[in-house]
Amino acid sequence: MTDRPWLKGQGERPRVRAGAPLRLPAFVALMCALFVHELSPWAGVRAAVDGATLAPPSAPPWTAGPPLLAVAGANIRPLMAEIELAAEAEVRAESAREHAPAPHGPALIEARARGLQIEALGEARAAAEAGDWARARPALEDLWVRSEHADIQDEALQLLLSEATADWPADHRGAFLRMLMPKAMRSAREARVPPSVTVGQAIIESGWGRSSLTRRHHNLFGVKGGGVRLRTREFNGGRWRRTQATYRSYDSLDESIAHHAALLNGPHFVRYKSLWVDWRAYLPAIASKYASSPGYVRSVGSMITRYDLDRFDALIIRAAAHDAQQES
Repeated sequence: MTDRPWLKGQGERPRVRAGAPLRLPAFVALMCALFVHELSPWAGVRAAVDGATLAPPSAPPWTAGPPLLAVAGANIRPLMAEIELAAEAEVRAESAREHAPAPHGPALIEARARGLQIEALGEARAAAEAGDWARARPALEDLWVRSEHADIQDEALQLLLSEATADWPADHRGAFLRMLMPKAMRSAREARVPPSVTVGQAIIESGWGRSSLTRRHHNLFGVKGGGVRLRTREFNGGRWRRTQATYRSYDSLDESIAHHAALLNGPHFVRYKSLWVDWRAYLPAIASKYASSPGYVRSVGSMITRYDLDRFDALIIRAAAHDAQQES
């Protein structure tokens, strides 16, 4: 039995008593209020049913703002249009991903080659971390020489240099070498100059990077010509004389290194270019035009041998030969 007989046609449905409150579920109330707000010419429509407001009195702070109905009434149409456009864009993007052609031909070969290089780099890194440099070093050198990806080259070079730093001083000298050597190697590969000579000259000319010319003007190699006038000493007439000279100012150490490499490939030194594969022959050849000091070759050479700065010269020669082969 049911106490609502009108549902089965057993009586007349009771009428709602005038003045009785109308109770509706909250969701239905919200929809009705939105509908009324959109169509009603009155701006003061109350968003409440049976005395219950749409938002609790103690709403969280991130919900503070204009009344919900006011915001919804003003933004519902453009918001729905934005949602529809976003949905359509996502459908198109998903369809494009599903129907995108797989790499093929040269692209596939390049992708697989890069994957193999990354795998080899991971194995070499694991060997280096385990101290197995007999296995790590050849793999890292091969990656630095042969890879065409700058990120793989840089990672391989940093790992190679991490072995060299083990016997470098722990003071400002080691810090200078760790900063300068990767820059010198990249420059040497492109300019075909021995990195041992580049770093050795920088040590002598800049006083391990602590001279005022280097600190203030990024001039690592004492290159003259420019607007920076400083007091210096020159060996002239068989003895040292105090004088003043103008020096170049650079915006960065990288710019100084690049200009140094350009000078060694310029007209004053081009005749010695064929000697670059042997720093012991190359250094005395350029020294006569580079510096006035009679002990310049001995000073730079002692830095090269003391810190084994020529340990990467053979690698640069190998990389330069590989690059020349690729260019031909």
